[in-house]
Amino acid sequence: MLGEIDHKETCVKKPLVVFALLAVLFGCGHVLAQQAIPNTFFGQHVNNPTIEPGESSYPVQVTYGELRNWDVYHVSWPDIETCAAHSADPSDTCFGSGGLAENFAALKTELEAVNSAGVDNVMFTLSRTPSWAVTPNQALDSNCNYYRGANSIYDGACYAPILPKDSQGNYQLNPDGTGQDLTWRNWVGAVATYVNNYGQTWCGSNCAHVMYWEIWNEFTRNSTNPNQDPNSPPPPHASWFSSKDPSYGCNETTNGPCPTVDQLIRMTEDARCVITGKGYVDNYPSAGVSTLCSDLQNQQGNYKWPPKIDDTAEIVQPSVTFPGKSDALGSLRCFLYCDTG
Repeated sequence: MLGEIDHKETCVKKPLVVFALLAVLFGCGHVLAQQAIPNTFFGQHVNNPTIEPGESSYPVQVTYGELRNWDVYHVSWPDIETCAAHSADPSDTCFGSGGLAENFAALKTELEAVNSAGVDNVMFTLSRTPSWAVTPNQALDSNCNYYRGANSIYDGACYAPILPKDSQGNYQLNPDGTGQDLTWRNWVGAVATYVNNYGQTWCGSNCAHVMYWEIWNEFTRNSTNPNQDPNSPPPPHASWFSSKDPSYGCNETTNGPCPTVDQLIRMTEDARCVITGKGYVDNYPSAGVSTLCSDLQNQQGNYKWPPKIDDTAEIVQPSVTFPGKSDALGSLRCFLYCDTG
C-alpha cells in the first residue's frame, strides 16, 4: 500500500543504494568538481545594518559570493542625492555640500567593509525616490513601505522620478515612457561613477565591485492583496503603484500620475545605457522611436549622453511579488522579448 514501508525489502536494498552513492562520489568526483557552481552564484541580503563612517566591523561573515545592497541605512537615493543634481558628476553639491561627494561616505564604508570580508560582487538596488523628485502628495503617501511615518526620516517614495519639470514644463518621465528622464539618468550615472573601480577614483580600489544593478525592489507589491488570508498579518505596503485602482494601488486623482510598467522599462533601458553603454532606449528622443545607446553617446548638444561607465556590469530585472498580477506578467514578457537588459 502506498505510504507503507516494507522493512525487509528496505534492508535488502540499502547496501546497494549505499554502494551506488559511494560509486558516484568517488568514481565521478572528478567530473562533479569540474561542473561545480561558482560561489559568486550565491549571495545574501543583510537587512538594515547600521553603517557609519569609521565603523570597525560589518555584519558579513560569509567570505565569498554576492551581497544585495538593499535596506541598508544611509546608502539609498534620498540619503545620497539631497536635491536635483545638474549632472551625473559626484562632485555636484547635491551629492555633498562641499563638492566632495560627502553623501556617499556611508556607501563607501559599506563597500570597503564588504570587500575586506572577501565579497567582491555587490547588487545595488537603485530605487526609493527622493521627495524632491515626486509631487508633494506622492512624497507624503504613507501607503509606501519606504515611508517611515510622521516625525521620522523620509526614506523614499514609491513613485517614478518625474520632477523637476524641464524647461518646457514637462515631466522628466511620462507614464508612456517618453521624456528626458534626466533626474533618473543623473542619479544612476553619479552612483555608478562613484563606485566604479575600473578607471574612476571616487570610491577607490578598496571598495567591492558593484557588478549588478537592480532598478526597483518588488515593484508589484501593493498595499492590498485580494487573496490575503484574513487570519495572517497584513501584507507590506506598496513599493511601486502600477495599478490605477485606488483600492489596490495608486489613486490617480490624489497621487497621480501613477507609475507604469512603461516607465519602469524606460528606466531600465536608460540605466543600461548609462552604466554599460549597451542596448537601445525606447521612446527617446520622441514617442515610438528606439535609439541605439552608442548613437546617443555620439550625439552633440542636449541629446548627447556621457560615455559608458562599466561595460562589465549587468542590469538585473526588478524583483516582483504577486507574479500572477497582469502588471508583473507584462513586465516579465518585456524583459524576455524586449531590449531591456
